[in-house]
Amino acid sequence: GSHKEEKKQVKEEDVSGLPWLFDDALKRIRSYRAPDSGRVVSLLFRDLPDRDEYPDYYEEIANPISMRQIQSRHASYATVDAWANDWLVMLQNARQYNEEGSEVYEDAEALEKLFLAEPAQAKNNVAKGPVTGGNKTSNTSPAASST
Repeated sequence: GSHKEEKKQVKEEDVSGLPWLFDDALKRIRSYRAPDSGRVVSLLFRDLPDRDEYPDYYEEIANPISMRQIQSRHASYATVDAWANDWLVMLQNARQYNEEGSEVYEDAEALEKLFLAEPAQAKNNVAKGPVTGGNKTSNTSPAASST
């Protein structure tokens, strides 16, 4: 029976580590402050703009998405690329709707710089798993560590 468990574990492990990576990256991005003012840069990105206050936003932006929505999908992203794509869409939306030079536009630029370091980091962490083959499972298997 242990062979079946091991196989199943490797399969699940490929994706089960991702939500943790995404949460970790999200924490860093959420807590990022503008070096000059100390302002939390991600505040406006956490929720979508109010539909009543900004109806034109929903006419102009084809795929509205917020950090809250991205976070709610953390468990369902199959790849780092799928997750990264939603982030980049969100930041592009902000630049499309807001004027260049505006605070929101500048915030989107700053978050994108910060964010672009994240997928690379996440990919490295994920790559360490499946690439090493069988020995990864024995290192992380609960059975191995409990004895």
